[in-house]
Amino acid sequence: MFEFHINRHAYHELLHRNAIEYIIPFILKETIIGSGSRVLEIGSGDGGNISAFLTLGCHVVGVELDPYLVEFTKEK
Repeated sequence: MFEFHINRHAYHELLHRNAIEYIIPFILKETIIGSGSRVLEIGSGDGGNISAFLTLGCHVVGVELDPYLVEFTKEK
């Protein structure tokens, strides 16, 4: 087990950085995203990907079944 598995804030930041460095550039190769873009994430977990898309001005909806993770994401 890694430290980020225990520390939700560290895991959120890891997901956020991953989205900024890899996921968003991959998407930008095919389409334009930014202010006004709509993003749906199913299984949003800690919300790290959500926060990355929010920094671009996207309208983001995350679907998560775990109530704890939903509250954690709302706080972030």
